[in-house]
Amino acid sequence: MNFSSPRRRLLAIGTLGASTWLAMRTWRVWVDRSDQGAEGIELHAEPRALPELRFVDASGAETRLAAFRGRAVVLNFWATWCPPCRAEMPALERLQAALGGSTFEVVAVSIDVEGIAVTAPYLRSLGITRLAPWHDALHDAGALVGAGIPLTLLVDARGREVGRRRGQTRWDEAAVIELIRRRLLVPSPGAERPAGAT
Repeated sequence: MNFSSPRRRLLAIGTLGASTWLAMRTWRVWVDRSDQGAEGIELHAEPRALPELRFVDASGAETRLAAFRGRAVVLNFWATWCPPCRAEMPALERLQAALGGSTFEVVAVSIDVEGIAVTAPYLRSLGITRLAPWHDALHDAGALVGAGIPLTLLVDARGREVGRRRGQTRWDEAAVIELIRRRLLVPSPGAERPAGAT
């Protein structure tokens, strides 16, 4: 192309600038998505609001997801009759061991109809000691679980869903732990849980 005229020079500069901007934007999108797909975890472009979720503890006392505000949460829905749930439970236990504390909690909520009476002994039989036996006694999980379990949500400290995974996942894999640290801003584990935390 002949760039002798000012108009052609301006056109060439504008085209080059637009191409550079597009290339940089494409590169940025690629970088932002670099950890998409770690163990099949779907990360959202923007955090999503969650409905008010209620569940009960081993004593039958009700709590809400909002009670965990200020901590990042890996919220897992499972059942004793679900083989993939059983398979991933030890990995969730190890994730809690690796990151659990005042800034992070794995909250595993059973949807078993029989409730704590079956889930608490089931967890003990698997050697699960770090995860509290929560239960969806009020059936708030139904709209979220939908097509099946296990379903796991990554919830930030403001109570918003930043990602999810349907199906079994190796939650203790280094890449997954790093993803959780980065996306949920989880610092290295430190102090004991604050008073009143479960």
